[in-house]
Amino acid sequence: MGRESIFRWKRQARTGGTEALRIKKAPGRPWRLPPSQRQTVKAVVRNVTPR
Repeated sequence: MGRESIFRWKRQARTGGTEALRIKKAPGRPWRLPPSQRQTVKAVVRNVTPR
């Protein structure tokens, strides 16, 4: 862990309490595939690709 990360965590705890230190879901683009198609893609990658 980097020194700056530790200081950032201390600052967050000081201003927002322990709740501010909880793991949060990373932001990002929403899924475009419905859950059934996501499962299909996962299965193909897992079972069909040589790696």
